[in-house]
This record gives sequence, structure tokens and C-alpha cells, in this order.
Amino acid sequence: MQRGSADLTPTTFADQWRAGVGIVAHESAHTEALFLVEQYMWVASRCRLVMSPGLGLLCGSGLELAARFTTAGVQQSAEDVAAQVSSEELDAVVYLANPLANPRWDAALRTLVRACNARNVPLATNAATARAVLAELGARLLRAAEETVTRGRKEDSFDNRNHGNPGAAEEAAAAAAAASDTGETALAQDKVASAAVAGMFPLRGELGLD
Repeated sequence: MQRGSADLTPTTFADQWRAGVGIVAHESAHTEALFLVEQYMWVASRCRLVMSPGLGLLCGSGLELAARFTTAGVQQSAEDVAAQVSSEELDAVVYLANPLANPRWDAALRTLVRACNARNVPLATNAATARAVLAELGARLLRAAEETVTRGRKEDSFDNRNHGNPGAAEEAAAAAAAASDTGETALAQDKVASAAVAGMFPLRGELGLD
């Protein structure tokens, strides 16, 4: 698929929403990266993650988050992620390292910049830009979930099998309403997304995200 503007629209919608995100973090940035992933756990858990091995192990043991591992080493990890960007398997990349600690990490960054620029894929190189990227992915997920909720309401109204029991769409709507009333936005977002994913996302074209 030929990518257009870097709008973070997931490249595939199969049975459920999955955007591909590559995260490369040097050991000196593991704490920062782990905190970032934990902060956006409700988004990360619904992405196809590719991580450098050290960070992947930390996320697996500390957050029970599954990810594919790259080859060990910052440069090797960058090359693995760059290859997946070039083959259009990833929708966004995060690269975290201390640029003052080791000059050879600049080569890894250049590898990622070259690949991401060629494919118009967003590349975050610090925690601030990484939050912006993950927040946008979350917004895309919620917009897709809201459309699924709307469609589900229409389908539920004609589905006699429910016998008056609220389906995934109604549960998601209730969660969204709770967020508005109580201010527990993050919790409600997770419930909206979970309900929509449980009900299976439609294909990308049906969502109008092409």
C-alpha cells in the first residue's frame, strides 16, 4: 500500500484494530521508555509492537506486554525497525537514547530518519514527541471505536437475539457517558476501546479511514 500523508492511520484492519509501532531504546533510556509505555498502556496493548530486546523484556515482565524483539544492539535494532518501515509494516517509530553518551547512536538515528522520511512514517526521538505520536494513535483508536459504537447501536436495534441485553456498543456508550459525568476519561477510553475491539472492528474502508 502506498502511504499518503503521515496521519498515523493504521495500515491494516483485520479482526481488530492494530497499528504497528517500533520502539528502540538504549539501556540509558529504558526507565523513560518503560514509563512512557505504561502511561499509554491502553494504546500500546492494542498495537503490534516491535521493540529492542532490553526494553521488550522489561515491558514483558513489568507490564505483561507482548512484543516482537529486534536484533540486540542499538544499530542492529534500528536497522531491523527501518526494514519494517520500508516494508510498510510499521505506522510509527519511537527512538530513545542519550545522544551525548555515544556518538555511534547517531548512526542508528540516521538509519531510522532515512527510512521514516522515505515512507512518510512519524519518528519520535524524545519522550515529548513520543507522547504526541501515541496520543494521536489513541485518538485514531477512539474515533474508530466511536464509529463502531454507532454502527453497533443500529445493529443491536434489529438484533432480537440480544433480548434486551446491552451489547458491546451499549457498554462502550455507557463508558463514554461515565467519562463525561465523572471525568474518569482514561478509564472510560479503555472501556470504549475494549468494547469496540471485543465487537471486532470493521475493515478500514468501512471506517472511511483510507
